[in-house]
Amino acid sequence: MRKFWIPVTGLAACLAGCSSEPAVTRDPTGQPAVLRLSGVVPLGVVLDAKAPIQRGTVPSDTAVRLMVRARARTDADARLCGVIVSRSRAQVVLPWGWPVDSAAPRLALRFITEGDVQGVRFVVPGADARYVFEGVTRDGARQVSVAWPVTAGPIAVGAADSVIEAVLMPSPLTLDSIVRALSLGDAVIPPLPAASADSVVAPPQAVLNVRPLPVYEAHLSPACPVATMAIPSVARVDQLVKMPVDSGDVITADALVTDGAVRLGFDEAGPIPETRDRQSFPHASIVATTTGVLTLRVRVIVLPKVQAFQQVVYLKLQKSR
Repeated sequence: MRKFWIPVTGLAACLAGCSSEPAVTRDPTGQPAVLRLSGVVPLGVVLDAKAPIQRGTVPSDTAVRLMVRARARTDADARLCGVIVSRSRAQVVLPWGWPVDSAAPRLALRFITEGDVQGVRFVVPGADARYVFEGVTRDGARQVSVAWPVTAGPIAVGAADSVIEAVLMPSPLTLDSIVRALSLGDAVIPPLPAASADSVVAPPQAVLNVRPLPVYEAHLSPACPVATMAIPSVARVDQLVKMPVDSGDVITADALVTDGAVRLGFDEAGPIPETRDRQSFPHASIVATTTGVLTLRVRVIVLPKVQAFQQVVYLKLQKSR
């Protein structure tokens, strides 16, 4: 692995012309690709092929249950990628296809990560209980939203996800299969974007991620090549972030803390430099030379009795080529 250590005293802005926006996915004829439902689709869902918004309905009901539209590059959209990448279960506000009470419980939360659409689904309980899915297409160009009414008898407080899924009608597993049936067909998927010089860490785009052990995941992909996490940290205790990579992938990390210093370093590039002046190393980058998993160490350094022992690190991760 090749390493780059850059001490930074400020946050650099994106240089002119840099971009992490995905290219447009096109079908074999060169036209922008549309999502289609493939195979046997449960509940008779039909998806139109109209642009710019595709809508899915069932023959017995005119209500729109499924919607596909271009992603809006907002803080909420960035948080959706943060949830998908980090597998966080935090109740953050997402770019909802239909209004959702962000404070309502999210039951039977699961991630759908295979196929041409990836995202998070859960059930919002109550008188108007419904299945909710929010995700993005594999090319990163579109957002996919599903909102489907579900019914059930009384459910015990604290019931396991499997119990909740078993009593709901229609089953969340059945509705999951509709999401998995969405396909880009023979469309050519754009690769990872070129490296971006944008190192600005934006806390409003961060997704809180709390783990019982200080080991985190980051599944960056062409759909979500950039994600920002908010990681609770204790001074001088390394937080580990594991990232699957292919040979040639470039992983860039930038961090921000409100107090003290933060040091980033990849295990594959050697130990984090130790300095007496508590110098920050809030930037680290590495080029993967093999396919596998990279480990990023995040360490907070504070001045005892002066700076807070516990901090939240805002960590921005990027994967490029």
